[in-house]
Amino acid sequence: MSIGDAIRELRRSRMLTASELAKRSRISRGHLHHVENKSFMPSLRTLEKISAGLGVGVQRLLTLNSSEVVLEDSFIQEIRPFLPFLNSRQRELLLRTLQAAPKKNGRPL
Repeated sequence: MSIGDAIRELRRSRMLTASELAKRSRISRGHLHHVENKSFMPSLRTLEKISAGLGVGVQRLLTLNSSEVVLEDSFIQEIRPFLPFLNSRQRELLLRTLQAAPKKNGRPL
């Protein structure tokens, strides 16, 4: 997963628009767009600003993989404490429900 992909996925998992993240990060919306779309590699200072806007450390941003992004989702964070108490059938039903949930741009509504 590229840095741009990680930033976009973390932004989406926090249900932030690009404009909101740019404002939180104190960078321009256009600059964030170029980073997310891999038009250029951001400087360390820009990565620091974006990671602060996302509420993660730069190291976390650089080492994030696609399976970990799912765990960053706010809904998953809320239900995570209850997962150990579910039996395999309940987990299967939960997974099916999440997969069938309406999506917008490939993300749950």
